[in-house]
Amino acid sequence: MYTNKCSVLLIFSLLTCALVANAQSHHYQDSYPKNPDIDILGYVFNLTFSDESDSISGVATTTARYLAAGLSELRLDLIEASDELEGKGMRVSRVTMNDDDLAFQHRDNQLFIDLGREMAVNERIEVFIHYSGEPAMGLVIGPNKYGDRTFFSDNWSSRVRNWLPVVDHPSDKATTEMIIKAPGKYQVTSNGTVVETSDLGEGMRDSRNRIISFYDEDYNFQIVRNYIEDLNDVSGSMMYQKGAWTLHMLREKIGVAAYTKAVRSYYAEYMNKNAQTADLRRHMEEASGQELEQYFDQWLFQGGIPNLEISWSARGGDVEINIKQVQETYGFLLPVDFEIVLADGSSEVISIDVSFDARVKSTRSFDSNVVDVVIDPLTRLLAKWTVN
Repeated sequence: MYTNKCSVLLIFSLLTCALVANAQSHHYQDSYPKNPDIDILGYVFNLTFSDESDSISGVATTTARYLAAGLSELRLDLIEASDELEGKGMRVSRVTMNDDDLAFQHRDNQLFIDLGREMAVNERIEVFIHYSGEPAMGLVIGPNKYGDRTFFSDNWSSRVRNWLPVVDHPSDKATTEMIIKAPGKYQVTSNGTVVETSDLGEGMRDSRNRIISFYDEDYNFQIVRNYIEDLNDVSGSMMYQKGAWTLHMLREKIGVAAYTKAVRSYYAEYMNKNAQTADLRRHMEEASGQELEQYFDQWLFQGGIPNLEISWSARGGDVEINIKQVQETYGFLLPVDFEIVLADGSSEVISIDVSFDARVKSTRSFDSNVVDVVIDPLTRLLAKWTVN
């Protein structure tokens, strides 16, 4: 019995060695277009989820290191919106690096970003991708078995490209940070360590309603005042709520990358010092390259909030939207977002600029019939409105 046992072990050992040797003689490949000269170091996904629609929006920050000289492009996987997917998929609106806009092509479910110059060996870059859309798969949006609406990621094995721009191959390891803004009823969970959880109270729409109610009672209230008789009147809930909304809209206006850069530089200059609103504005303007005097004046140095009168009509795939500010005093310049919901199940978010002294009419055409129009679907605007 002992001899037989040894013989079995010897045969098994020889077989194992043969298998290992055979495996080592093969170089396993797949069809994925890997680029060994580019190493993706990390991603930051700053995303907004909503109950108004199944569309998501956000900014993806990709950090990469170039291991060879002469490369001037970054390729990522991202499923594009198409008729084959019934309008679902992602649409890229802007790509930036070092605050400069980059040329890009979104085709064949790939995002090709022209970096504008050749990279040096070991050079690191940080690219910001602004995009939105309704995922065809990968992020499952809908009721769970209890009937509760959920957002559930189902990325294996190559579905993550349906909602996140990535190098979608397991050979390329990278760190990931998820920043999710969602209605207050949701609990956001993910792999890794929770860095911060910010409770927005009853949600952005509820806080907007509280601000509207406040201005119905005190329409002339302004955040920044030239003279304050009672120092106990410096603070108050509206200072925080409207102040937070002003920063929220500013971040949407100039972009997450510029906003984050400005906050960091502002903090670095004025840590443990006194600062004024003009100092914050200066940092925001320097980071974004935008002139922000009108924005700061209308939201901080005057009273009131916009009151919009909106009407829309649709015939087939054509939709006409009319907007007018009807508040008696205090004018605003502002973009108003509309989600155009189509009969084929898809939707598209458009933005219309509105001034104080004119009625704005915008007409758009779509391939499918328009069935509904949702105002401010991503909760980006502090205003009240009526729809005729």
